[in-house]
Amino acid sequence: MTVNWRALNPEVAPRQVRHRNAELQQLSRSLMPLVDGAAPEPIFLFGPSGVGKTTLAEEGLKRLGRELPGVDTHHINCRYGQTRFGTLCKVGEAVGAGLDTHPQSTSAVLTALHQLDGWHVVVLDEANQLEEPGVLLDLYDAPRIALIGIANDQERLFGRITDPTVSRLAGGELLRVRRYDRGELLDILSDRVEWALGPEWREFIQMSALTAIARLAEGDARRGIMTLREAVQNGQDVGVDHVTAALVREEAIDDANDAIREKQLARLNDHCQTVYHIIEAAGEIDRPTLYDRYCDRVADPKTDRTVQDYIGKLVNYGLIEQRGPKQDRTYIPSTALPRLEEYTG
Repeated sequence: MTVNWRALNPEVAPRQVRHRNAELQQLSRSLMPLVDGAAPEPIFLFGPSGVGKTTLAEEGLKRLGRELPGVDTHHINCRYGQTRFGTLCKVGEAVGAGLDTHPQSTSAVLTALHQLDGWHVVVLDEANQLEEPGVLLDLYDAPRIALIGIANDQERLFGRITDPTVSRLAGGELLRVRRYDRGELLDILSDRVEWALGPEWREFIQMSALTAIARLAEGDARRGIMTLREAVQNGQDVGVDHVTAALVREEAIDDANDAIREKQLARLNDHCQTVYHIIEAAGEIDRPTLYDRYCDRVADPKTDRTVQDYIGKLVNYGLIEQRGPKQDRTYIPSTALPRLEEYTG
């Protein structure tokens, strides 16, 4: 059987965006001032991992392109935690701001950004990972840049900006993207498996297996698609006629969890990965001890507040768990996802 493995890659955009019509309409309305030559308010998409925030932004820009052909759009991933200067340089290079090969100062980059012609829509994905999120205000102030930010949590993003004018960002368009319900996720998985295997996909994978995956993923499309990929791969490896819920339970879950953990870690910068590995090695650790060990481990440690943000990111990604009240909180590596036997319907 021929498999289109690209269709089972959660980083590849779907052929059709499902169950996000309201969010897409809100995003399209927020971008419409550009069609009239006016500046839109900054737009932020907030929500947990796997709910389609990046896909939403990409689809919104496609729709904008139909209304405003030739509009200049750029997608910049902030996963490696650039500084203010580094982020501004990346934006400047993307929009063609005419920077020197090695710009010497932040003010020089800001000047170039303020002299741009035409509109430039800049998407900053994984903005929670910015080392200096105050750069969002710099981009907001650039008169020809329309800003879209993507992050897990509003408080963790805006709460780290010390500039008192941060309320200008919070006063923009804030889209909160919820987790998919089980039926919605089943629709998404059905689309993916048909794209991967063709219209006769039910001859290879049972609907009960797809339903089991939708239950397991708990509203996270990325997790569901990766589990589906492992189920198809395992089915081929063992040469079964059908992928069943039992095969998902016995093989795909653990393989998908390992793959998800690796991918989630790869999305984090080196400092955040170091924090994770300290927690993993300790088994359970409190924050003061964690910070001390982190400072011993790295040559250029970040502040305690930044490490707290790393901890929040690890929690959001499901890589660690918190225990106890805030004043006595400890952290442990996440336990495995519930096995399918624990689901009753």
